[in-house]
Amino acid sequence: MATNLEIFRIKEKGVPVEVVDSLKDTVINFAWEPKGDRFVVITSGEVVAGAATAPKTAVSFFAPEKVKGPGIGNFKLVRTIGRKTSNGIYWSPKGRFVVVGTVYSQSSFDLDFWDMDFEGEKPEAEKDLNANVMLLRTAEHYGVTDIDWDPTGRYVVSSASVWTHSMENGWNIHTFSGETLAEHPTEKFKQFLWRPRPPTLLSKEEQKQVRKNLREYSKEFYEEDKYAVDIANTAVVEKRKRVLNEWLAWARREKELLAEEKQDAGLPEDEEIFADTPKAVAAKTDGEPADTVVEEIVEEIIEETEEIIG
Repeated sequence: MATNLEIFRIKEKGVPVEVVDSLKDTVINFAWEPKGDRFVVITSGEVVAGAATAPKTAVSFFAPEKVKGPGIGNFKLVRTIGRKTSNGIYWSPKGRFVVVGTVYSQSSFDLDFWDMDFEGEKPEAEKDLNANVMLLRTAEHYGVTDIDWDPTGRYVVSSASVWTHSMENGWNIHTFSGETLAEHPTEKFKQFLWRPRPPTLLSKEEQKQVRKNLREYSKEFYEEDKYAVDIANTAVVEKRKRVLNEWLAWARREKELLAEEKQDAGLPEDEEIFADTPKAVAAKTDGEPADTVVEEIVEEIIEETEEIIG
């Protein structure tokens, strides 16, 4: 059985129909890019009677050709990735990034994170297409049943619900590029939902200005973050000083009480073992000078990266 894929251009005069003839197998999943004009298709070969395993699937990425002017060119196959088990397509709500994974399976549980506008070198065969497809990372989540993007398109949650199976339920959170930030095994976990994001209060012109000046805003936010870190470090140092001063005060009191008790008992005074200032807190041995502990906090930025999404 083959699939016939037709695209109707409903905004054009006469509603012309474009037939995509690059598909030879049965389509089991299809998803348009939100706020975009690209789509991903998953196809599967014929099921062999009596086969112990399901047939392999193939993931195909489609994008329109580049054209002069405001129109959209014909849709062409960008790339096909074969010999997969993928059955789910999950686009970022902002477009560009898409997760293609295997869900509702106990034998395969891979999650492929794709970028449709990768900023690296573009293959020569794809120069005329509005896409540059790149696999960013592959993650795994055993027994995954659901994939949920957050409204900003920055994070993705994969989860395994007890409503489907009772093995290793829980949820993991990933970045848009596939880096796993946290894993949360949760007994009898059922469902994960992001809090809806309200519409922005900024006009389109104000949003455009924010994107234009994002680098300047980033510098401002960096200074605020650095100031917060400095304040936190200062608080730690002050706390240590306070604890040290409290200990010195206690030591002096104990020394004075001990001296009084020895004087009342007619015992000789011992060599002084406590310093009078925090900078010289150490025991005196064999006439050697006391050790001084100096604590220094050094902050160094190894790498700084800015990335504009959406």
